[in-house]
Amino acid sequence: MEALFDTPRLAPTGADITAAGPHGHRRPRILIAQDGFAGKRRAIQRLRQEGYEVELATSGIEVMNAVRDRDFDLVLMDVELPDLNGVIAARTIRTNWKEHAPHIVGRSRSPFPEDYQTLKEEGEMDACVSSKLSDQELLALIADCLAQNTRVA
Repeated sequence: MEALFDTPRLAPTGADITAAGPHGHRRPRILIAQDGFAGKRRAIQRLRQEGYEVELATSGIEVMNAVRDRDFDLVLMDVELPDLNGVIAARTIRTNWKEHAPHIVGRSRSPFPEDYQTLKEEGEMDACVSSKLSDQELLALIADCLAQNTRVA
C-alpha cells in the first residue's frame, strides 16, 4: 500500500506561479471526494463545462493521497466517506498543509441544517452544505471560495 501523506507538498515557488494564479495552472483544479455513484458524472461534467479541471476520489485515503501528490484549489468533500470520513480528512489536510491547503467545501446528506455548522467547524472547512444544493448555488459557493486568498470564515 502506498504511504499515506508522508510529507506535505511544498508551496509553489516563484517559478511555479504564473499569470494564471498561485497554483501554477490555468484552470482551477477541483477534487470531488464522493464514494457513491449518484451524481458524480453529472457533477464532473458540469464543473468541466464551467472550466474547472476535475479529479475524483472515492475514499478518505484517496483524498489524502491526491492532495499529497497534486495541487488542488478546492476539495468538494462528502463528509460520509469510507475508511476516513470527510471531517477527519479535512482536518488532517488543514493540519498537514496549513496555509497551503486547498479550500474545502463539505457536503452532507444530513436533513438538519444545524449539522452543517458543526461539521464545518469540526473539519475546519470553508463551508459545509447540503448535498442537495442546486448546481447554481454550488457553483456560486465554489466561485466565492476560489476568489478568496484565504479560507472563507
